[in-house]
Amino acid sequence: LSILFLFLFPPPSLSSFPPKRVRWGTNTPTPQVASSEPFSPTHTMASNDSEFVRFLVSHSVLDLHGDNYKPFAVSLTLDQLKLKLERIVGTAPQWMELSLLDAHTHEPIVQDLSALEGSSTTIGDLLAEIDDEQRTTLEIHVKDVDPSNTLASTLNATVEKRVLSEEENAKRTDSVRALRQDRKKREKEAELQRAASALAVGDRCAVDGVEVPGVVRYLGEVENTEGLFVGVELDSAEGKNDGSAKGRRYFECPPGCGIFVRPTKVHSLMMS
Repeated sequence: LSILFLFLFPPPSLSSFPPKRVRWGTNTPTPQVASSEPFSPTHTMASNDSEFVRFLVSHSVLDLHGDNYKPFAVSLTLDQLKLKLERIVGTAPQWMELSLLDAHTHEPIVQDLSALEGSSTTIGDLLAEIDDEQRTTLEIHVKDVDPSNTLASTLNATVEKRVLSEEENAKRTDSVRALRQDRKKREKEAELQRAASALAVGDRCAVDGVEVPGVVRYLGEVENTEGLFVGVELDSAEGKNDGSAKGRRYFECPPGCGIFVRPTKVHSLMMS
């Protein structure tokens, strides 16, 4: 009976069941498939339904160091390619002559691409006519044919160095020398102010380089000179004047007893 039942009602095969549906968002691992095609600088890449190709970019004037590979959409026409290259090399599109070279040997594959200007031929159309072996490494060479040689003159431009004479340099107020002199002047004025603040008219004092002491008779500026001076009446006639300088009198003293010196050379003898 069992055999008769199996003969009349055979079990269904596995192929008769519908395939199991896998829901997205689960933790089901996605199998990774290794590409059999090795990567190369001109390997095309799919991105948002657009394909790109990498070209080595070279220039007749610029020295583009290293492997200067740049990606370009294969849908670009020659005119559009020139606009992209302008951002890289700086040559205006109307002054470009493009050549397609082998990046290893730098031998021309297409000597002059100017015949494609203004046409709808794309990079992809151009690559379709090139052998797979040659497409491994391609170089776009930009020849700058600007008659005014603008780019080269800009790169090689030199600024003539102008050397100022001593007289011209002395008149400048923004030179390093002028700034240093101004700083020294301010430092000297501050030093004189500090020395003068320690003196008072009537103080007994000693003067550097003079053997006899004296009395401070004047503190201030002297006509036609810069900075502070101290007028001292010496105890004996070892000075240079009578308290006047350049025709103007600043204090009274016997002839030969007066002297004008900087405050830094005068030292008070008064008890503090």
